Amino acid sequence: MIIHNGKTIWAVTMIETENLILRPIDKSDADRMFEVYSNPTVMKYIYDGSTFTREKTIKRVEECLLHWEKHGHGLFVMIEKNTTKTVGYCVLRYFNDDHLDLYGKIEIGYTLDEPFWGKGYATEAVKACIKFGFDQCHFDRILATILPDNIASQKVVKKAGMVYIGDLETHGLVHQIYEKTQ
Repeated sequence: MIIHNGKTIWAVTMIETENLILRPIDKSDADRMFEVYSNPTVMKYIYDGSTFTREKTIKRVEECLLHWEKHGHGLFVMIEKNTTKTVGYCVLRYFNDDHLDLYGKIEIGYTLDEPFWGKGYATEAVKACIKFGFDQCHFDRILATILPDNIASQKVVKKAGMVYIGDLETHGLVHQIYEKTQ
């Protein structure tokens, strides 16, 4: 259970997959998140490709905690079972004003640290979060936005059962939109 501002923000059992444990983010995850989000190779296809400063990372953690508090879902920390290392993050959240045409719809996304690429962890986490979204949150539709050059993420969402439904330009960047329905 995570407490933020004196309130319980989640009481859900952690999600367990074959190789991962997914749990809601906590303030104590900020240092590791900064390590991941400050790597230019990892961030190449995330948002506008910019790395995060420590301050921006702390702000992101606070935003994620508030999202959990308000909605009961949000950013999951991906932990490798056999090492207990944090390997990345998978998010199931409402789109914010970064994507005005998608505002209020549900987004799935992930960030995986470079040493853990190619192990199937992203697909495993995305599948688990989609299942959580449908089974626990009762969503009927989940979307992913992916830059056209990000072939690896396109493969991940397709393996998770998402289908391409079109392109959308936001903030001067074209994103491919993928969808999974209940």
